[in-house]
Order: sequence, then C-alpha cells, then structure tokens
Amino acid sequence: MGLREQDYYQRLGLSQTASRDEIRKAYKERAAVCHPDARFISNSEAKDREEIISYYEEMFGLISEAYETLRDEKKRAHYDKRYLWGDEDPEPEGPINNKAIPVRVKIVGKKR
Repeated sequence: MGLREQDYYQRLGLSQTASRDEIRKAYKERAAVCHPDARFISNSEAKDREEIISYYEEMFGLISEAYETLRDEKKRAHYDKRYLWGDEDPEPEGPINNKAIPVRVKIVGKKR
C-alpha cells in the first residue's frame, strides 16, 4: 500500500492512541528522511533529478498533511470521527462550527 492510500496514522507509523509527543517525534523522523532538500542525488541519478525531487516533495507533503491534522486536537477528533469511524457529518460539531448566527429583529409597536 502506497503512502497516499494510508490513513494519517499509518503515514506517520503510529497507533491511533499516539500521544502528541509521539506524533511530533514520528513526524520529525519521517520528515528528515523525506524532505526534498535533505536528499543527496548522485551523478548516476542526475538525469532523473526532477523526478526524484518531485517524488520526495509529494511524500513530504503527505507526511506534513498528516502531522498538521493529528497535532491539533480538534482536527484530530474531526478526522477520527469522519474517516476512521465512518461518520458522514461533513462539519465538526454543530451548525457552522458552533458559531452563533447574528439575527436582526425589528420591533414593531407604539412609540413613546
């Protein structure tokens, strides 16, 4: 299974019960390996340089996407609810993300 088909926990090599420190540590380890700037490309690979860099940019992007979601508690809860538990609710908790909707009311009556 490729990295694109994996869920966020699998991308970082974590269990679903991972702590924030474990998430951060796993991201740093994976990012060090997949970051395009950290790759040494030998002369024999120079002809495929753009393809190799593009591959590592994509891998780094997928790992970063997973980290950005899992490190934030609200995003992680929404991700778990939506993708792992199969909940079809597209928005996290409540209408318009629990923000109040301002309403204008016109009061009709006698003037004093």
